[in-house]
Amino acid sequence: MAKILIVDDSALSRRMLRRILEPAAHEVIEAADGAAALERYEHEQPQVVFLDMTMEGMSGLDVLI
Repeated sequence: MAKILIVDDSALSRRMLRRILEPAAHEVIEAADGAAALERYEHEQPQVVFLDMTMEGMSGLDVLI
């Protein structure tokens, strides 16, 4: 299955996605903000990223750029 990075400043949103993805045998990694997302992406090299576009500080668009 896939290694998936969930980036969202909402712990509830991250938890809900995790509960959907883990039963399908995906490895789930989380980041609560853009800076942590960039670090986790570089270190973990996930195959899929779920990225919240409206986060405080570094937005999802900033992370993409």
